[in-house]
Amino acid sequence: MPITATAIEVTDLQRSKSFYTDALGLECKRENVDSENRTHCHIGGEWKTEIELIEVDSEEVTSKSFGTVINDDGSQTLTVPKLHISIVIQEDLNALFDRLEQDQDCEVIQEPVVERFDGGSTHIAFVSDPDGYPLELNLRTGDDHPLPK
Repeated sequence: MPITATAIEVTDLQRSKSFYTDALGLECKRENVDSENRTHCHIGGEWKTEIELIEVDSEEVTSKSFGTVINDDGSQTLTVPKLHISIVIQEDLNALFDRLEQDQDCEVIQEPVVERFDGGSTHIAFVSDPDGYPLELNLRTGDDHPLPK
C-alpha cells in the first residue's frame, strides 16, 4: 500500500512553495482550493508521493520532539526530530546543505553526517522549512542500500 502524500499546514504558501521548488528542486504538480477556501499546493519529484502544502491563517508554532538513533554497538549516532519529512536527494548533500543554510536562512537541526552499513551509506542532514517543519535530507549510496535511491 503506497503512501501518496504528507500534508502540512503553512502560513505563507508562496514562501513555502518557493522553498520546496526553488531551493530543493521539486515541482508544483497542481494547486486547488478546498471548501474552506484554503489553497493546497501539491509538491513532488519523479516519485508518486507528494508533500501537500495547505495554507492556513494562524502562526502556530510547530512542536518538535527529538529521538536518538542508536547503532547496533550501542553508540549514539545523531539526535533527530521524531516527526519529520524525509527527502531523498540526488545531488551533493554538503553543497545543498550549505546553499540552504546561506541562501534560505534555514534553521540547522543536524549538520550532515554519514551513516554506514554493509553495502553502502546514507548521508543525512536535518533543516527546518520556512514553517519550522523538520526535513531530513538524505543521499543514499551503494548498490545494496535497503531503501530506494
